Parts: sequence; structure tokens; C-alpha cells
Amino acid sequence: MSRVTDPYRCDGLRVAQVVASDTFAGSERYVVNLGAGLSRLGAEVVVVGGSSRRVPMALAEAGVELPYLPAAGLVDAFRQLRSLGRLDLVNAHLTTAEVAATTAFPWRSRVAVVSTRHIAAHRGASVPGRLAAVWVRARLNGQIAPSEYVAHRVDGACRIVPTGVPDAPLGPHDQPVVLVAQRLEAEKDTATALRAWATSGLASKGWELHIAGSGSQERALRALTLELGLERSCHFLGRVDDISERLARAGLLLATAIAEPFGLSVVEAMATGLPVAVTGAGGHLETVGPVAGATLFQPGDHVQAADGLRRLVDDPDARRAYGEELRDRQRSEYSLGGFVARVVAWYGEVLAQDVDCRQRRWRSRDSRKSR
Repeated sequence: MSRVTDPYRCDGLRVAQVVASDTFAGSERYVVNLGAGLSRLGAEVVVVGGSSRRVPMALAEAGVELPYLPAAGLVDAFRQLRSLGRLDLVNAHLTTAEVAATTAFPWRSRVAVVSTRHIAAHRGASVPGRLAAVWVRARLNGQIAPSEYVAHRVDGACRIVPTGVPDAPLGPHDQPVVLVAQRLEAEKDTATALRAWATSGLASKGWELHIAGSGSQERALRALTLELGLERSCHFLGRVDDISERLARAGLLLATAIAEPFGLSVVEAMATGLPVAVTGAGGHLETVGPVAGATLFQPGDHVQAADGLRRLVDDPDARRAYGEELRDRQRSEYSLGGFVARVVAWYGEVLAQDVDCRQRRWRSRDSRKSR
């Protein structure tokens, strides 16, 4: 088995990153960033799952050529993993991928299976899910959490490794746009963004609200937009391929999740120097919270959110300085290079422990045979 002996290199390590989906959201962007970083440090990386259009495009944008295998669900992911031949480690993302990986490589295999926990909750919302969770927990060699918030709310011990993102040039942020970049699902509470926008009165100052993302709440949110009279100043963009450019050009980012496990889009915004107004809960308290003058508001409090937006818009100098402080924090605490190096070091620990466990099992088996 390949060993990680240098915490900053992983030459010869053959690893699969698996997310059993056909979408491209935060988990898939995490997989692309981590896979690209591992490849630059010498690993042989295969990406399994994620949008068959967006994942290869994102890998090309990251400047790497990695094998990509589509896997829209459990069965696809299982088959793709079994087709890969020699692997040292599989890093699974979300429960379906965990089940695929632990089934494809049970205890008798020589493949370590680890999980990155993207959701701050125990596995098993249903009876089948709870049964699967028992199997997954028994088979995993380790877990990683992107934030303390996640680590304290999942089942099982985790190594906390804050997620990093690629550094970006300081954006011009020359458009009078408040950008919302998130899935349109209940936990993201985009309705609070709409109510905050209506309360802020910023449309009268020439600003617009742009909502990038899609999800099951879109119809209800569009209806709320009409109810609040925002149809002229609020624009639903759907899924976008140019989010990096939008983060660089927007004037503000608004993130309203009730309890964000980490907040990848927020940290990507920080990388460009984009000022952010975010809920003071979940992972936001770890990423944005320590910055002096951080614009935080209570989850669901659209009046407080509106006040924060107005303060930032009305003071361009303070807004610019705040954005630069956010960018400095991203570069010091959430750089992609630092993140990947910490993951590599953790992989090394997992593989070393796995080898020790196998050797103990083999010694026990040989001892029984000799009796």
C-alpha cells in the first residue's frame, strides 16, 4: 500500500473522491477543489459522481486533468468504484456515497474508506437510513468535518479540517448588486433575503438583488417576490456557470442559511474581497465571525439583515476595508494549499492506523491457526 510519509506530498497515493450525485453544489465544488489539490501534490485521483457537465468543466478551470466517472446514485457509484482496480483510499461525501464506498470495499479489502461530513446532523432520517448508518459507522476508517459546528453535531469522532478555497484576485466589485448564491431550499431561508431586500430600500438607490441557485422553494420564492413588489429589482438567475465572475463584480453577498454547516460560497466571496452579510450562526461564526466589524444578523431576522445591508451600501470606504479584511482572513485560514496539506497529513494517519489494524488482525488469525 502507498504510504503518505511527507505531510506535504502524497506521491503514488491512489485515491477516489466519490459523491453519488448528478448535481454541482457545495459538496461537488469541495470534491473538485480537493481532488485538484491532491493531484498537484502527487496523488493519482479519480473523481466519481457530480454533474457530468460541470465537474469536468470545473476540473479544467482548476488546471488539472483527472479521470472522471459519472455516478448519479448508489448503484452507479458502487459499480464505478468496483471498476477502478487498485485504490489506497476512498473519500466519500454524503451518505449515499458512504454506503456505496463501504459496500464496494468491505473490511476484507485493503482500501481505507473515510468520509467528509457536509451536513451537521446524524445519519439516518429514515428506517433504511438508520440501518445503513450502522453499517457505514462500522466500516469507516475516519471522518473529517469542515467546521467545529459540524464536528459537534454528527455521529462519530471527526478530524476538523476547515475547508480551503483557491485564492482569487481582488475583485473590482463595481456592480450595485447584492448577490445571493445558495440552493433554494428551506434550510437556506432565501425568503429572509427577499424580505430583507424589501425592507432595505436599496432598490431606490439603484441596487439590485440577484439570486443564483435553484431548488424546490423557487416557485414559492417567486410568488413572494411578487407579493413584496420586488419584480423590478430582484432577478432569479437559476444555476450559473460564472459564479466566480459574479462574486468578483457584485457589491455585496447576502447569506441567510438558518445554520450553515460551513458556507463555501461565503469563503469564495471572501477570497475576492467581497463584503458579506451573513447569519450569525453555524459555520459563519467561524469563518466571518472573527473579522472586526463582521456584518452578522440573527437567522430569520430580515430587519437586522436589512440594516446591515444599508450600513455597508452607505459607507463605501468601510465596505471596501471590510472586504479586504475578509480576504486577508481567507488567505490566512482558508487557503486551498493549507487545506489540502492538512487533509494529506490526516490521510497519512488514517492509512498508518489501518495498516496497524490489519497487521493485528493477521497476527490474531495466525495465532489461532497455530493452536
